Amino acid sequence: MQKIKLCDVKVEKKKKENLDWYKVIVILIITFFCSLMFSTILNTSFNVMQIDGTSMANTLQHKDNVVVFKLGTYMRGDVIIFVSPDFVNNPYRKEYLVKRIIALPGDYIEVVRLGSKMVTYVNDEEVDESYLTIEDTAYKKGFAKYKLGEDEFFYMGDNRMDSYDSRAGNRFGTFSRSVIIGRVVLRYAIFRDENGKLKVDADAIDRIA
Repeated sequence: MQKIKLCDVKVEKKKKENLDWYKVIVILIITFFCSLMFSTILNTSFNVMQIDGTSMANTLQHKDNVVVFKLGTYMRGDVIIFVSPDFVNNPYRKEYLVKRIIALPGDYIEVVRLGSKMVTYVNDEEVDESYLTIEDTAYKKGFAKYKLGEDEFFYMGDNRMDSYDSRAGNRFGTFSRSVIIGRVVLRYAIFRDENGKLKVDADAIDRIA
């Protein structure tokens, strides 16, 4: 029978303790980098913002909290956040607008009166704007037929009676892909619980389309 001396046992125990510490350190390092990677991906992909103004009512209201998805391509009808034309060239301050993309680069866009309401045409087809109210379709300002360039997006607010957008011509006009921050995908509400902590109201989360 093999005999093990007491000193040998102590050495083996010390080696095992060191190995356990190595495992803990490795796990902590992996956890740290995974958390850092997840945080980076999250910050790169999403943003949370608060709506300031009523140009997108009734789809979005003043002070609504929204989640903005910053990746992917953009389609007609997307509600997007972008840098205000007044601040595109300002290196010290940025302000943002929220509007709906109506037409994409290369599209023909036209807004004309049809009876008692204004109708939007993209590529000579009427746009389904079921998100508008009757009052919204009664706005007076139209837009003559125009073909968008290779990097031009045409946008309007859902509150057509109170929205500065692509119809405004020289001041706002169209915008390029480079000024888009992202697409609004969710609206959510927050409240304070009995302990004064901010929480998200799970019953007040709406998908924005």
